[in-house]
Amino acid sequence: MNAIRALQSLGQGIWLECRVRELLESGKLEPYVERYAVTGLTSSAAFFSQAISSSTAYDHDIRMYREYGLSSEQVFYELAVEDLARAAKALAHVYNRAAGHDGFVSLDVSPFLAHSTEDLVLQATEFHRK
Repeated sequence: MNAIRALQSLGQGIWLECRVRELLESGKLEPYVERYAVTGLTSSAAFFSQAISSSTAYDHDIRMYREYGLSSEQVFYELAVEDLARAAKALAHVYNRAAGHDGFVSLDVSPFLAHSTEDLVLQATEFHRK
């Protein structure tokens, strides 16, 4: 048994921390799920920032959100949530196969909300809803 399968047999899921849009648009997510038993995705502000600044993939969406009057932080989170919602749909079969115990995506809430439990919970709830 390889190491990944051994971890899974102990109930441990394998998650990638990655540039989500790049992974989705390149078609690499499915091979990671099938070949490497990836069962979830997470991305941080650093990964999204790097992805946004090093490609033009987000330019149209950034302009659109800025035209709507969103702040830079709001634009960032709209982009991140959109990408992770797409990833969640792509992992739905993992979620179903694991009976809801795996197949998730995650994103950190804003660090600016660290001292406001109410606002932090509101943001997390909104991410989950989207």
